[in-house]
Order: sequence, then C-alpha cells, then structure tokens
Amino acid sequence: MIFSFQVSVEEMKTAADEAHHKGRIIAAHAEGNPGIMNAIKAGVDSIEHGFYVTDEEIDLMLKQGTYLTPTFVADWAIPEFAKGKLPDWEIKKAADALQDLYKNIMHAWKRGVPITLGTDAGTPYNDFSMTPVELQLMVEQGASTFEALQTSSQNSAKLMKIDNEYGTLEPNKYADFLVLDSDPLKDVKAVQQENKAVYKNGIRVF
Repeated sequence: MIFSFQVSVEEMKTAADEAHHKGRIIAAHAEGNPGIMNAIKAGVDSIEHGFYVTDEEIDLMLKQGTYLTPTFVADWAIPEFAKGKLPDWEIKKAADALQDLYKNIMHAWKRGVPITLGTDAGTPYNDFSMTPVELQLMVEQGASTFEALQTSSQNSAKLMKIDNEYGTLEPNKYADFLVLDSDPLKDVKAVQQENKAVYKNGIRVF
C-alpha cells in the first residue's frame, strides 16, 4: 500500500514496477485528486477509497484494468453513530461527503470499473464486524446483490491473481465459504447473521 499524496508519480511508478517485478499486487490510498490520477498513471493495481474519481480517471482505469476498492461504510458510520460523541463539524463533513462518494463510486461501477470489497476498518465506529454492512450499502446504492457479493469473492481473487485457487466453489479450488440461514441473493443482509458458519479450506473455523 502506498499513499498517493505523499510521493511523486515517478516514485509511485518505481514502487509499482518493483512490486510487479516481485509478483506482488500494489494498491494506493487515494480519496481525491490529483492523488487518484497520479496513482493510476503510476500503474497501481487498485485504488483504495477513490471517493472523487472522475470520468477521465475512469477512462484510464478501464484502459489499464485498474480496480477500485470503495469504503462506503467508513464514511457512513460517522453520521450514523457519532452524534454527541464527535465534534459536529466532523459529523457534518462526513455526511456532506457521503452522497458525493456514493455518486462517484457507483458511476465508476456502472461504467465497468472492477470493484472489490474494502471497509477501511479502524476508522471511527468501523471495525471488521462492519464488513457485511459495506455489501448492504452497495446494494442500497444500486448494485445487485450478486454484484455486491462478487466484490468479496471473484473480483477480489482476480485482483490478487489467485482466482485459479480462490473466489468460487469449484473442483480443485480452496473451499472458503459461509453457511447462512437465509439466501443472500434475495437479501444481502443475510451475511450479517451473527452466528453464521465460516469454513476455510473446507473446515469450519467459526
């Protein structure tokens, strides 16, 4: 992971080239501009957040196959849970940005940018238990339940170049899956089930 506002395009390109030379995937933390554009030009594999992605950047992402990893829940959680706990200005800032980031990310999605699942866990009121809520927010903003679920399975595996072994339940792949009481294709909130069974490599681990 590199932070695109801290280094030049040339420095980022060197980091990306070296990562790729070693067979690694490189992602850039970039919420706004010109950080998003600089990271894409440098050849990173994924933009993390990308809240203010533009059509020009989307064009280049589509050309290069760059992935986008939005983190809706990180911004959503602040106005949802922080009233009376964080300064009013901070809550307003998050609330004001939320509609913009929904619009921009979903526009990139509809144009065909590949989307993966991320949450920015560790931000206020947003720990790893909030991951299923990210899927809910995707659907509420217009993604189908299947498209949202793909972000956490096929798309993420493809980004990491491990889709020959992970991402779908097929022969000769690792069997990582959940067992739920309800069908998440009918209601994506099904993955929020607290007592869901978690299987890793075909063995129940939780």
